[in-house]
Amino acid sequence: MRDGVLAQKCGFLVLATVAAGTVFYLWADTLPQEIRQALDQSASLPVEQASDLIFALADSGRVPADVSVQYLTRIYNRADEAQRKHQIDLAPARQAPDRGLGFSRLLSIAGFDASNIRIRALKRVGVHDPEAARRMLLTFSYDFPTDTGCDRLDFAVTGNSYYPTLLAIAPAEFESVVGRVSTPQQAASLLKALKDNKNLSTAQLGYAMGSISRALDVSVSSRVFAGTETTLQLGATVEAMVGESSPLPQVFRVGLAKAWLEYASRELRVELCSDGKTTSAGTAETAVVNRANRIADLLQLGRITPPSQFRYASGTYQPGTADPLDSATDSLYALAAKFKTSGSTDLRERLVSELTRYAGQDLDDPSLHLDRGTAIYRMFVQVVTVMEIAKQVDDNEMLRLAANSLILLLERPGFREADPVAWIVAARWTINLSKSPSAALSTAISQSLTNSRLQSLATYRFVDKVINLVPKYQTNTLQSPLAVMGTY
Repeated sequence: MRDGVLAQKCGFLVLATVAAGTVFYLWADTLPQEIRQALDQSASLPVEQASDLIFALADSGRVPADVSVQYLTRIYNRADEAQRKHQIDLAPARQAPDRGLGFSRLLSIAGFDASNIRIRALKRVGVHDPEAARRMLLTFSYDFPTDTGCDRLDFAVTGNSYYPTLLAIAPAEFESVVGRVSTPQQAASLLKALKDNKNLSTAQLGYAMGSISRALDVSVSSRVFAGTETTLQLGATVEAMVGESSPLPQVFRVGLAKAWLEYASRELRVELCSDGKTTSAGTAETAVVNRANRIADLLQLGRITPPSQFRYASGTYQPGTADPLDSATDSLYALAAKFKTSGSTDLRERLVSELTRYAGQDLDDPSLHLDRGTAIYRMFVQVVTVMEIAKQVDDNEMLRLAANSLILLLERPGFREADPVAWIVAARWTINLSKSPSAALSTAISQSLTNSRLQSLATYRFVDKVINLVPKYQTNTLQSPLAVMGTY
């Protein structure tokens, strides 16, 4: 009786489970074994790698719509597991960012932070099931930081695809998306999306302008203010949207201009970072004042009055330590050039020896005092240098050394955990090189891949075999490392 009551109380759950099981077995009957295996292996990886492969599988056309939606929803729900929470950009400063920070910013563009993973999943769900995408959109997290101290150049941003994608997924949820803009960085991104959207009603524009005005009431750090004005071009976008040729109704032009003028006037009076980069028009602060007063004159609004003397904070950005491999890298390229010219056996042996020593340098050595970003960047430079020199001299032994160096980087303990996106770029680069028109290079890479016991790398290789993850060999990966990445 007890079991019967339990069964009766849980009848819906049992039926739902049976129904779900039936669907699963229908998939099992119709879904090719290799596709199901690729999906399940990919889904078991850390979320950055899982999303990379699941997105590629969903885009391949080989996964049924309902199955794609299921796996994409799982990725969406796991997005908070990502190491990076937001995309970053760099604010300007007199001291250029070190290469580690620049490389981190480049990796950020790849779209594997929590926010972009959600958007990319939503975008694909919307193709197959718009109603499911709309429901997911209502749970979208808009949490966004506003502070970055003067000792840092990186600050959180919303990418150029952020608002266009959200608004395209569910046009009926326009107010829900626009109403949650809460920072000047988000306002800059939304304004660019609105500037290019010619199909908005007057009511929608009014709602958006109100939301942007509220976002510009938020105070930000000096570094974020500088980055929003220079890197994100907030003021420049406002100036374009309120100009004489703007299609915006006059009331919206005036409202937007007033909101930005008040924002700029307020932020110019707080402590500014003393190393703010100068521009051709003078200091960054002067450029903002000049733009503000052009806008004020155009719309017959009150000019802003900057403080008689700007206040500057004591903290400044200090780049990382000097690059420990620069001189060694230059020496290797010079030695390779000599060998190519002479073909000397002695020079070849010396080059092989120097490449081997160079590839084996431990950049995790605490005595080097490298921050994480610089260490990751230099690991890449090590491998890229060995690979490029081996390709230049077209020497089989050096190609095998380069291939092994690349696999060792991917297998390096802690490398994937230190920067999952760097690992993805290296893995896709490896897959790309396995398709090189150079038989010696493709063979060396394929042999090294076969010998690797790293499961995540094996999954990447398997997915590539199933759907051709990197469909066309890319030759410019040194200059454009993201060329081997999938579509946004």
